[in-house]
This record gives sequence, structure tokens and C-alpha cells, in this order.
Amino acid sequence: MEERHESHEGRPQRWALPALIGTGLVSALLYLFAWRPMAYRFALDTPPDQHPIVGFLALWFIAFALYFVGIRFASRVKRRAAALAVIAVFGAAFRLTMWQTPPILEDDIYRYLWDGYVTAHGQNPFRFAPVEVAQFAAWDGVDIPSARLPRDQVCRMPREEIGRLLGADGLTEEDRARLARLQELTRRERFALNNLTTLWDTERYGEALLAINHPHIPTIYPPFAQVVFAAASWVKPMDMMAVKGLVILFDILTGVLIAVLLRMLGRNPCLCVIYAWSPLVIKEFANTGHCDAIAVCCVVGALVLVLRGRRVMTGAALALGFLTKMFPMVLIPIAWRRMGRRGVIAFAILVVLFYLPFAGLGIGEMFQGLGAYAERWEFNSGLFTLFEKNVAERLLPPPHGAIDPFLATKLATGAVFLALLAWLVRREDDGDIALARRMFIVLGALLLLGPTANAWYFCWIAPFLCVFPRRSWLLLTCLVGLVYLYHVPPSAAADGWVWNTLIRPVVVHIPFGPRGDAALWQALPDPARNEQLHEWWRTFGVRLAEYVPFYALLIGEAVAVRRRRNDE
Repeated sequence: MEERHESHEGRPQRWALPALIGTGLVSALLYLFAWRPMAYRFALDTPPDQHPIVGFLALWFIAFALYFVGIRFASRVKRRAAALAVIAVFGAAFRLTMWQTPPILEDDIYRYLWDGYVTAHGQNPFRFAPVEVAQFAAWDGVDIPSARLPRDQVCRMPREEIGRLLGADGLTEEDRARLARLQELTRRERFALNNLTTLWDTERYGEALLAINHPHIPTIYPPFAQVVFAAASWVKPMDMMAVKGLVILFDILTGVLIAVLLRMLGRNPCLCVIYAWSPLVIKEFANTGHCDAIAVCCVVGALVLVLRGRRVMTGAALALGFLTKMFPMVLIPIAWRRMGRRGVIAFAILVVLFYLPFAGLGIGEMFQGLGAYAERWEFNSGLFTLFEKNVAERLLPPPHGAIDPFLATKLATGAVFLALLAWLVRREDDGDIALARRMFIVLGALLLLGPTANAWYFCWIAPFLCVFPRRSWLLLTCLVGLVYLYHVPPSAAADGWVWNTLIRPVVVHIPFGPRGDAALWQALPDPARNEQLHEWWRTFGVRLAEYVPFYALLIGEAVAVRRRRNDE
């Protein structure tokens, strides 16, 4: 869809630079004296029902209001070099302010700490789930009438000896279960598991180890992410600041690359403020340390390189992005004409080289964590949930046959995405702006059609908003913060002022909402009604608040573009 070059750039004004500095100062004070103290109220030792989520969201929307004002001023500055310096200084200040704060409502970084610690010690993070390591670390070994056998000695035994131990008298159920599990493993795997148990040091790292999310599955993060996590562990083992420090370095590099990209495309480089000052980016990278910052940096670097004709380096950059978070893979078909055969080969070679050190497990074992994620995970999706709940579940009512509604929805939305991708690939390569736009469209479609739309996923498109500052997508990066309402415990929500005063009176009157079946609604007691209202709000209400304004504005923008085309 065509964009006007001047669509978000007004006439340069003398007052714009002082106004930009003032906006940066107010934002810096907000992060220092409001966001930073607020973050410490989300520390691990704070019970979830005491998290000030409503207060955090209030700060979130205030920060976004300042951010939108800052974008306006940055686009009107006459002295662009001075404005870029202001943007860089304040962008770095915002990040440093949030660097040492506890993660707000996120816990992925604790998995990064464990993965990096494991990889730095030469072990394979793809093989064993943290909970299995923890269980074996708590197991001392077996006591049989003839001897006391410690864990490390049992792990060194041949499989046949372990089988004979299973037949011994006096074994506890725990001993029997652990021996049966060890018998399933190869000798090498038993050694690896025993080595991992020595790393599971709850006395030194217990708080971080117990906070690992989804501990029942091995890691989902690809090899380059593991290299970065291990590098942080070499700096300081199991240290959150080390991981976040490396993430922030990639994040800052992304801002620099965006300014370079904007100059290459003939756009105002001051629009890099859209990324550099984004409260979403600052919260998700500087505060919570999501490794997506690495992949985003690689994607922007790949776009700069492909515009400069560096085919092999473009393939390498996309490979490193894919080896961190797999979403850059969808950009290969878009960029393949510019990359050429050499770029695609470079991509493939680098991916193979990074996976080789872990390949002894076998393909299935290496991707078991990712497979578990892809199989059933759904969170905060928009179109996906709308189709699943209102179409797939009605066409495929229980008991489900060979295909369930969730899988049917994945197939349907996947087909739509592949059709869009095929259409974009078939289009002629009509310039650098068009290439960037197609990448933006593909990543945007991936977010809107996929089953999982975590808040930090929307950082994937933040660099492209600097090139195409669409108001609809900028609004969505703000509204996606509402996803943190999912963290409000049901018991706290039911008794909360916000729920009872602001949300419940609206939800209860939605005609197609939870009281759609009038007879059933009348038969429910008040506690059950409130529970049903809250469940509907968690399933649909938050998503409607996020996505309806976005789609309304997106459609309005499309209509406006069509009218401009007709007028021209």
C-alpha cells in the first residue's frame, strides 16, 4: 500500500528541537522516578496479587502519550544532526534507567540464565528439561541392603546393571522411578544429566532457578541465542544484568542501523525516534531483556546489507536472526531476489554450522521444546481466536474427529499467510521502499494471523514503523500493553475497583458477550455470573480493546490511501 513521503513530516519548525528536548526530559524523569520504583514492586518475592498492574498500565499510557508527542516534534526539527544526538542520548538514558530493574510481569530471562549457564559449561540445553535436572539434583542415589550407591556412581553404570538394580528389594518409589529413567538413557546422556545436576545450585541461584518458566520442557531458543546467553554467563554466571546488558547493546545497535536505513531510503533519519523512544521496546528489551532484540537487530542489519548489495552478508544476518528467534525465516522469500543464490547458500551454511554442535541429540530432540510451543500455545491472538471460537468450534463441535478446532484454525490462518506471502513474492521488485514495505507486511501478517501475540513480538515491526509510521500500528504498539491485564489474578480482579467500576458494567451489557444465552444467565447465581464475566473478559474483552481500535484505524488509512490514488 503506497505511503506518502511527507505523511508524518510537517513543516520544519524552530521550536521543535527545544520541544523534543523537553519531551525527552519529562520522559526521562518518568522512567527514573515512576517506572523504576514501580518495577521493584514486581520483584520475585512479591506475591502476584500484590502486583500494581493497574498503576503500571497508567504509567504505560502516560509514557506513550509523551512518546507520540516526541514523534511529532522529531519529525519537524530543522537541525537533524542535533535532533539525532538528542534522540540517541535520551534513548540510551531510558534504557540505562531500566537496565537494573526487576522484569515487570515477564520471566523469560530466567530461562536465558539457565540456558547460558548450561551452554557455558559445555552442556547441551536442548536435551533435558530444568524440572528433570532439579529432580535428579534432589536425588542422592539408592540404598540397597548390600551398599549405598550415590547418584554419580549409578549414572556411570551400564544399562544392564541399572536394570539389575531395579529388581533389588527395599527400593523406594522415587528410587525406582529414577532408575527406570536412567535405564532409558544412553551412557553419554547419563553423564550429561549427572553433570547438569552439579550446576543446579539452589543455594546460590535458587531464586532464579525456581523462576524458570515452563520448566517441564527443554529450551526453545536456537543456537545463536544460546551463544549470547553463554557469553553473558562467562561475564557473570546466572546474572540478569549481564544478559540484559548484551540485549541492550543489540537494541542500541538496532537504533543506529535504523538511522542508517532511513538515510538510505531518503527518509527523515529523526524518525528513528519511533524505535529509540518506544515504551514498548524499552520495557521489553531494557527491562525484561527479551532476546528478540538480537533477532530484530539482525533483520534491520540484513535490510541495510541487502540494499547495499551485500548478498552473502545479508544471508548471514538473516541466519543469525533465525538462529535467535525463528520469525526472520519468513523474510527469506521476500528478499531472495536481492540475496541471490549466494545469499541463500550463506544462510543455509550458517544455520547448519550453528546447529552441528547440538546435533548429537538428533533432530527430534533438538526441537522438542519448540515443538511443544508450536503444538498448543495460544496467547493474545486476534484473528486466530476470532476464527477458532466463532467458526472452527461451531463447525467442529465436540467430540472432535480427526482434526480439532485449534488445528483447523492453524491450518486456515497458515493458508492465508502463505497465500499472502506467495502474492508478495510474485510481485515485481520495484525499488528499495517496496522491499521494506513487503517485509513490513509479512511480519505484520505473521503477528495478526498467528496463535501467539506476546507484547514483545510487536517489537519485530517497530523498526519498520520508522519507515512507514502508520498511526494504526503505532496505536497497536500502545494498546498491546493491555495484555498485562491477563496477569491480574481472578480473585484480585473480582474484588478490584477497576473491575467492578469500569470493566464489569460494560462487559455485562455486551449483547453478544457472556450473557448471550439469557436463560442460562438468569439461572446462574451471582458468584458464577461474575466468574463467567471475568472469563469472557480474559478471552475476548482484552483482545477487543487491543485490536478493534487498531483495525478501525487501519481500515480508515486504507480508505484514505484509495481516495488519494483516485484523486491523483
